[in-house]
Formats: sequence, C-alpha cells, structure tokens
Amino acid sequence: MGLEAFPFKPGSPTKAVPGYCVEILDGDGVAMPPNQEGAVAIRLPLPPGSMLTLWNDEARLKDTYLTRYPGYYLTGDGGYIDEDEYIFIMGRIDDVIIVAGHNLSTGSMEEGLVEP
Repeated sequence: MGLEAFPFKPGSPTKAVPGYCVEILDGDGVAMPPNQEGAVAIRLPLPPGSMLTLWNDEARLKDTYLTRYPGYYLTGDGGYIDEDEYIFIMGRIDDVIIVAGHNLSTGSMEEGLVEP
C-alpha cells in the first residue's frame, strides 16, 4: 500500500495517514471490532512533529489527552472504523444526549436522518 487515492465513501474522511495507528476504543480501552462506535484514539508514539504539548499547559495535555487510555492519544471524537478501515467521525464524545439511561451520539442521529 502506498499513498494512492482511495475510493470515496460518504461520511468518511478516508483511512488513517501512514504513521498513525487509529483505533476505536470502548470505555475500558479495549479495541472495538469494525462498525462499532467508541472513542477515536491514536496509538502512541505519535509521528514526529505531532502535538508535543499544549502551549503553556503541559499538565492539561497529559490530563485531557493521554491519561484516560494509557498508550493512546484520545482525540475527543467518537466514531467507528468500517471493515475496509475507513474512519467515520460521528461527533465529540462529550456531545452525547442521555435518554432513559442510553447514550445517544448526535452524529448517529444525524446519520439516521439523512439515510434514504
């Protein structure tokens, strides 16, 4: 596999760029199977030149992005990866509506509204 163009899939920005190992994790940090929604995380180490710190707040970088899933950078996005390794971002993980004890992502609701 090189850097060739991939076929277009509606709703996906495509596959991960080489050097990034993007995974979907459940609440316990376990990798989810294809087409299952969870937290979008990038396995460490990040490629050179990627987010080394937050300006004037290195502690916040660690607390916000590196603590929840050890060994991963948490993007703050929720989504899934399909069987062809295409990434789908459904929204922010803190952008959830809770109804009767069920967590509903706004991205999933939007996707359902636009399906034929």
